[in-house]
Amino acid sequence: SSRGSHAIPSRAKPRQMSASTPPAPSRHARQLSVSSSDVFATEEFNPVSFINGVLPDERSLSKVDGMIDTLKTRVKNVDAEIMGALRSQSGSEARARDDFSIITSGIVALEDKVREIKTKARESEASTREICRDIERLDRAKNHLTHTITTLRRLSMFVSGIEQLELFALRRQYRDAANLLQAASQLAAHFERYDGIPKIHEVHEKYAMVKNQLRSAVFDDFHTTWVPQVLADDARAQEKLRDACLVVSALEPHVREELVGNLTNRELTNYASVFSAHETGDFLGRIAKRYEWINRQLQSKESMWAVFPPHWRVPQLLSVSLCKLTRAQLAEALDARGPHDVQKLLQAMHVTIEFELDLDERFGTGGGNDEAELDGDEASASMVRQKYERKEREKQTETLRGGRALPMDSAAEAAATFMFRGSVSACFEDHLAEYVELEAKQLNEQLELAIRNETWAGDETNVKILSSATSVFLNIKKVFKRCSTLTRGKTLYTIHTVFTQLLVNYARALSMRLAAATTNAVDARRTEDQRAAELKCVSLIVNTAEYCNETIGPLGESMAKALEESFKDKVDMDDVEDAFSATLSEALNKLIAIVEMKSNLVGGMLRVNWGALDVVGDQSEYVDTFERTVNHALPIVRAIVSSIHHTFFCEKFASGLAPKLYVAVFKCKRFSETGGQQLLLDMHAVKTILLTLPSIGAPEENDSPTVSQTYTKMIAREMGKVEALLKVILSPADGLAEAFKSLLPVTANAVDYKAICELKGLKKPFPEPPYGLFSAVGAPSSTKPLADGASDAKHRPSTNASVSTKMDNVTSKMSNMFKQGAQNVNLSRK
Repeated sequence: SSRGSHAIPSRAKPRQMSASTPPAPSRHARQLSVSSSDVFATEEFNPVSFINGVLPDERSLSKVDGMIDTLKTRVKNVDAEIMGALRSQSGSEARARDDFSIITSGIVALEDKVREIKTKARESEASTREICRDIERLDRAKNHLTHTITTLRRLSMFVSGIEQLELFALRRQYRDAANLLQAASQLAAHFERYDGIPKIHEVHEKYAMVKNQLRSAVFDDFHTTWVPQVLADDARAQEKLRDACLVVSALEPHVREELVGNLTNRELTNYASVFSAHETGDFLGRIAKRYEWINRQLQSKESMWAVFPPHWRVPQLLSVSLCKLTRAQLAEALDARGPHDVQKLLQAMHVTIEFELDLDERFGTGGGNDEAELDGDEASASMVRQKYERKEREKQTETLRGGRALPMDSAAEAAATFMFRGSVSACFEDHLAEYVELEAKQLNEQLELAIRNETWAGDETNVKILSSATSVFLNIKKVFKRCSTLTRGKTLYTIHTVFTQLLVNYARALSMRLAAATTNAVDARRTEDQRAAELKCVSLIVNTAEYCNETIGPLGESMAKALEESFKDKVDMDDVEDAFSATLSEALNKLIAIVEMKSNLVGGMLRVNWGALDVVGDQSEYVDTFERTVNHALPIVRAIVSSIHHTFFCEKFASGLAPKLYVAVFKCKRFSETGGQQLLLDMHAVKTILLTLPSIGAPEENDSPTVSQTYTKMIAREMGKVEALLKVILSPADGLAEAFKSLLPVTANAVDYKAICELKGLKKPFPEPPYGLFSAVGAPSSTKPLADGASDAKHRPSTNASVSTKMDNVTSKMSNMFKQGAQNVNLSRK
């Protein structure tokens, strides 16, 4: 009954959970699950679910007893397994304790072994270090022994070398001594750090004494043997002195400096005994004898100079010293005496410069100038050869001294690159003021002569420029060449200022001739050929000023290139260029003024009584005169001036004539209908003539040269303003305001309107213009109404005076209106 009571809830609960549990497994599956140990080993094991799964219904309850037996058997088996595990575990603990004790004893033994190994390693390391110290000690001993042996050998060589040098010094075997000195100097340099050792110090003192003996022997031989007569009589003396120079080269640099200085001072003393700064008489005339003496010494003592090594350059050093002494003596004499005769001074300079050039050629210098000059197209073969010879000498000197730069080597190299040009002649630089004044005087006299002899008809070689221009620049070229051969310093720069003043004076002379030519060209008392010649003269001055302006730039560049560096940046030809530019501009303006005055277009127009004309004919007489004048003058101008200046002349002439015609219309007193039409016809003829200006006088092969569109538009615009004004004057009175508004520029105002009414001959009071006319046109209205002008007429002195005053106002207004650039007038509107 207890099983049943326990089974009922077990069966009921599965039914309650059957809805959420999967279908019951088969019997075979249930037996496997009951006997399987995996089912009970899972953490998610649920007893109720397990029982419901094994006993799904009441019929399966009959198997409960069997299942319980099975479970009990299973429990017994599990208990047995647990007991077996406990027994085996109790035995493994004892084994683990035994194993741990074994391991502990093994670790102790291992530590002992490691400790023993470390002890042996330390012993081995100490033994190795001891061995290394012994090896290092032996190696150091070996090095010291080797160095000691080497030093002893060098000391032995040094001592024996000193003994041999002492013997060579006694016997004066200079060549052997020179060879041994080079090795001894190296050994002496090696033992300098051991100079604190008494024995070494004693050896050094003995070496210094031997070198002093050699020096004394060499100096004594040069003092007694370096004489022209001795060298000529004794064939072995020259060879002996050459060997002595080898000894000097092997000794300290100051020995060579002292020897060369003594020999140079001997020659300078001889020179100073012959020449001095306090010579009496004509010392400038004796300058040539100084240079003859120096050249004679250099040539006669060539066998004496030959004993010195070439890289010493003793003759060059002596020449430099003689030049410096000569310059000092001449400078003192020039300062103490004066003023000097210019011709003698120049002759002395020429002789000095020739002497300097001879020295440059003798020693192959010329000097150390920028190598860029040797690379140009004008470099001569000798200049290129000198350049590479200098480089070769530099290499030889560097080889002889092992790359060391010694004092005398530097002096010799300075002599090798020393430029004798200017070394003496520079002393004349501060005494050439009289020469500059003489050159300036001659240039001015030549300029005056060229102006007096000028035909003003063109040069023979170039008919388009004046002969005086070529003469002026030819004289400048001669003076420049002459002065640049003398000096390239302050004097040449002063000559440059003389050139600039001369050219400015020439520009002024051209300007003065322009004024005279302008007057003569319009003088009616002269013949037509004479006036044409004056017009040609003005055209030639235009070309001459342009030619001078183009020549000044290259002249300034040549001056800057010839001058010394300190004066190059001071060359300034701007004033001269400005002077000739002003002359060119003035000449073009005079040319335009001459043609205007000869044509007298405005004057002829004003002389016509336009109010009295009753018939419209061909163009007026003054237009014919204008056309004849233009056709006669333009070919002359075109044949001489350049195309650029011819174009400028045409444009300037036409653009200046049109506004004058515009103003002249207002200066006329009155126009009749016929007079206005005639003047309109004349202005059209003038416009046609102006359009043909650029083609007048063109070559025959170019009968119809192309006139630029810009020029054509300019003529149409400017002459169109004159034609528009005349069309307004010709308009009927009732349409005057409309024509005024349509044709005249936007700057026209009430004063212009009244002037046009007077020109038309309208009676006062003038017709009132429509309201807002002038504000619509764009010009300011008059400060007074037109009626006021009529009412105030009785207060004016006279009608003519009123008209004259009004015309002056109109002229001023029209001129300002033209200068402000009025808009183009539409000629089709009327």
